[in-house]
Amino acid sequence: MTETVETQATEETLKISALIGELIGTFLLAGAVIYLAGLSAPVGMLAVGFVLVFLVIVFGNISGAHLNPAISLALAINKKISWIKALAYIIAQLIGAAVALLVFHAIWRANLDMSIFKYLAQYGSQMGVTNPPASVSAVAEFAKQNNLTVLELGKKLGLTFINATVALGTEWMTLATEIFGSAIFGLGIGHAIYAEDKPMWETGFSVGFGLFAAASLAGSTAIMNPAIALTIGAFETAGKNLWAGYVIYILGTVLGMYLGITGYRFLRKAALTK
Repeated sequence: MTETVETQATEETLKISALIGELIGTFLLAGAVIYLAGLSAPVGMLAVGFVLVFLVIVFGNISGAHLNPAISLALAINKKISWIKALAYIIAQLIGAAVALLVFHAIWRANLDMSIFKYLAQYGSQMGVTNPPASVSAVAEFAKQNNLTVLELGKKLGLTFINATVALGTEWMTLATEIFGSAIFGLGIGHAIYAEDKPMWETGFSVGFGLFAAASLAGSTAIMNPAIALTIGAFETAGKNLWAGYVIYILGTVLGMYLGITGYRFLRKAALTK
């Protein structure tokens, strides 16, 4: 995400190391969101922001550390990188997000089962639960007996980590907040891309704190990353409005990111014009 990486983007050779960096970085970012985004605000948002700072510093000189399909598309539209490179990056990012979906969700689900088991063992009698699960492996069967999924049971017990589902009747408001949040995030990305002669730590903090600022102002429904939306199940919307998740977390995110990055680009150009 740095000027030195992207300046000659259209001429440079697409390196396998850059694709691996995007894959691993997106994988780790998705894991951070799964584990940290559910913490009480603003702690969770700040924690994810610091993880993003770390990832940008680590992978910035390898791939530019986009870690977000919306960023890659916005930079391609602004002719900062080639469309071929943007497409390759997006494929790597989606693979990283898909692997995170398998790996981190498996770990998360195991932790959720353990949390439910411990919670019911400690508080089940106070809740009138006469036959709590006898072991961690029995949690799923216990949930089924109560006509619930494990996730629904965890939610009732206050143990759900994240909830990205778009509820019926909130689609347009969620779309607006996604565009708004992505545009704010895009300002931080714009600084990372277009502000010259800055150290890598400044690039990392402009991106990480940009995410924190965007999440703080736009709210918990703003994901601002289509790959992360895939990992945390944001495309699974309530009711029959299956279009909502795709419009919000793909088109809305890309539009907002483009507005933020392009807006910063023109503001900086105007500021430097004599």
